[in-house]
Amino acid sequence: MTVVRRPQAKADLDHYAGYFTRQSGIALATRFLEAAERTFADLASLPGMGSPYPVDNPSLNGLRAFPVDGFPNHFIFYLWPSAHDIEIIRVMNASRNLAQHLESTQNDNR
Repeated sequence: MTVVRRPQAKADLDHYAGYFTRQSGIALATRFLEAAERTFADLASLPGMGSPYPVDNPSLNGLRAFPVDGFPNHFIFYLWPSAHDIEIIRVMNASRNLAQHLESTQNDNR
């Protein structure tokens, strides 16, 4: 199964890597990015993992959420649009206003 990352998900990963670098150093940032990649691979292997995450945004119908391995406050929001792909929509910390950020997510067609 192919993992497709939307541009906003890529920007989210860059944001958190930068944050972790500034707060604790490059080692933590690297650990976070590696954990996110491992979790993406796990989701590709078992795409039904995680919990449904209901939103009003119709372009996100079927959205699911799953925590980043080892970073339980950071969630991967993804869609499972086909038998061959999962689409990573966002990666966000639970302290953010998740509903607001997800509702404003546009279908940017990758």
